[in-house]
Amino acid sequence: MPSRRRLLWLLAANGAVVLLLAWIVTTVLVDSRQLHRQRALDAVDSLAQSLAQSLAQNVSAELLLVDLALRQLRLAAQEGDMARTDTTMRDLMRSVPAAMRLRVVDDANAAAEEPGLQAAFTGIDRLVVLGPRERADGQWVIVLARPPRGGHGPATAAEFDIARFEALFAGLNLGGKSAVSLRMDDLALVARHTDPPQPRSGLGTRSTSRQLIEALAVAPESGTYLAATALDGIERANAYRRVPGTPLRVLVGLATVDTMAPWRRQMATTLSMALLALAVVAAASVIAYRAWQRDDRRREMLDAERARLQGLLVTVGDGLHVLDRNGLLVEFNDAFAAMLGRTRAELDGAHVMLWERQYSASQVDKVLHSFAVGQRLRFDSRFERADGRLVDVAVAATGVRVHARDLLILWAHDMTEVHRTQRRLQASEALLERTGRIAGIGGWELDTGHGRMALTAQARRLLGLPEDSTPRLRQCLRRLPGSHRRAVMQGLRDVARTGQPWQIELPIGPVDGRRRWLLCTAERVDRQDTGDGIDQRVAGVIRDVTERHEGSIKLLQEKALRLELQHQADTQAAMLQEREAMMDVMAHEVRQPLNNASAAMQSALATLRDVGDQAVAPRLQRAQAVLGQVMARLDNTLAVASLLARQGPAAREDTDLDMLLAVTIADMAAAERERVVVRRETDARTVSLDMSLMRLALRNLLSNALKYSPPGSEVIIRLADSERPLGLCIDVIDGGGGIEPGLREHLFERGARGRRTPGAEHGLGLYIVRRVMELHGGAAQLLATGPQGTVMRLLVTEESDD
Repeated sequence: MPSRRRLLWLLAANGAVVLLLAWIVTTVLVDSRQLHRQRALDAVDSLAQSLAQSLAQNVSAELLLVDLALRQLRLAAQEGDMARTDTTMRDLMRSVPAAMRLRVVDDANAAAEEPGLQAAFTGIDRLVVLGPRERADGQWVIVLARPPRGGHGPATAAEFDIARFEALFAGLNLGGKSAVSLRMDDLALVARHTDPPQPRSGLGTRSTSRQLIEALAVAPESGTYLAATALDGIERANAYRRVPGTPLRVLVGLATVDTMAPWRRQMATTLSMALLALAVVAAASVIAYRAWQRDDRRREMLDAERARLQGLLVTVGDGLHVLDRNGLLVEFNDAFAAMLGRTRAELDGAHVMLWERQYSASQVDKVLHSFAVGQRLRFDSRFERADGRLVDVAVAATGVRVHARDLLILWAHDMTEVHRTQRRLQASEALLERTGRIAGIGGWELDTGHGRMALTAQARRLLGLPEDSTPRLRQCLRRLPGSHRRAVMQGLRDVARTGQPWQIELPIGPVDGRRRWLLCTAERVDRQDTGDGIDQRVAGVIRDVTERHEGSIKLLQEKALRLELQHQADTQAAMLQEREAMMDVMAHEVRQPLNNASAAMQSALATLRDVGDQAVAPRLQRAQAVLGQVMARLDNTLAVASLLARQGPAAREDTDLDMLLAVTIADMAAAERERVVVRRETDARTVSLDMSLMRLALRNLLSNALKYSPPGSEVIIRLADSERPLGLCIDVIDGGGGIEPGLREHLFERGARGRRTPGAEHGLGLYIVRRVMELHGGAAQLLATGPQGTVMRLLVTEESDD
């Protein structure tokens, strides 16, 4: 009975122990599962956040190298020197292998070459990231671009191989079923790596979990979430972080199936011990022992992860370091120590002023005590190395809080070589400008499609243009005489069409009060434009050859003068022969009767003198003088009648204005010449016209002005430019009593005469003026008339370039 009772008690005790053990095991397993799950999630969150942050910095470092290349290429492209731009592009592609297909683009290029690139250029000056996209050779890339600086000028772009991101992710070796991916702001997949590795798939797709979309809506810059991955269906604890300054986010996920393995082992062990009815002490000992083992394994995993993160810091090429609010160095990588030329022992716990030389201690303390958690800073500085050399750096900093401690994480990039290159470039540009100025050589480039000109400073000086001007081709051509413009236009067209070099000597001026001669050399420059085919440009140099040309001209002046005198003598001889022939014909028709009348008047005058009749003699003398005037005017009309009767345009040639005015004034009576005053309101020295016809027209206006002005009063010849139409204005201004109102509408018609002009000609003078100007394509105008005087204008238009 006792045995049975003890058995019952034993059974009861065992049953109680079994029940108690079952209750304890069930309770412990449920609670343990929750505890393990929470611990696993906490560990995954911490690890994933750290990895995401490190990866974001690594991705940012990769992109920054390409961005620096884009900035340098854009700076070179803004110079407008294609050769220098090509050299810079080749150097950058060698020094920055990540920058594939580095190129210079503009808005028109971008619209045809890269969809979406042109729209991205309408924003601020920042790094533009587009993609991902698959190239024709099957390679996946993203496009990086830098818009035009200030919204004008060239832009730059490059392609970045996605395989570089995949290689970076593969180096993490997270183990288990972890996954690391890189996505755009629109969630397009850029790169992805899993453990174990899987074939590349899903690039460019936007398939993702609902939990990620919800997390991004709350915290777009960084955060965590738990979800099953859309691409493989594996549940992971994920963390994401934006790559600074880009539309990219790094996502790191660790599978929960890996983190819950210890709990499954604990459950199997506990159930096995319960089923075998092991002693409570032994079971407790085993459970305690296994618990200690699990703690040790967790500590080992955390140490391994810490070492892995330290390794990631070491692999970053730029100087990463962490400061507290007192300016003491908390953590740094080997690259930072190498940048300062110091050992880790020298820098451990050192103060920032050990190497900072750009800012004072008070300025540094102000920043350290005022930065906010999450605040981002960017600035340039100078660090002092252990050997005393100064290093130019670009610094990016972010305020963070770790274990209730405010820290400032700083990323320092060595800019010494970049600044040295910039200084060399500036010195090279200054040398080129100085050399061109000393040698008297200027460069130019013409966009044949739009007529835009690009000129160096020396070229603008040689052409007499303002230093800050950006002239078009037509404005440059206006600096040349009209006879040379057509030759220049034709020469440029031939260069653009055939590609053959061409040169010409051109007069220009006056520049600095002196007429100059320039030797212009041109050749075609072909530049590939994927949007519109070949964009043809013509480039060349201009050189001042005034002294050489003037020396040659002086040697030829004597010969040219002899030829001109001989030509004038021949022309005058021919004109005299024609005049004599015409006068011989007119002698029988008009002049002979006039001569007979004059002889009769003289005979009558002699007879009256003999008989002593002095009252009629003066009248006969006046009649004889009038008859002489009629004969002189008839001679003038006959001399030009055949010339004015033609219908074609006047035969123009470059004529010296001063010579035209001097010859015309010399045609006036000697007593009247001193009354003529010339006023210049133009720099023009030559004009294209028929000198003989223009001399006749100007002589008629000048003769009328002298005749109808008060004796001794001035008659002004004013020269001025005409803008619409382009040409020259010759104004004749007198101080007479004006023209009769009834005569003004018919002033330039043949036979038009006023009632107050006794003894006037037969209305041919102003008619001849009008015909001369019509033959020149210009006009004769009455600008003003009245009691104070009359202003007559001759408008000589420029010859058309066509």
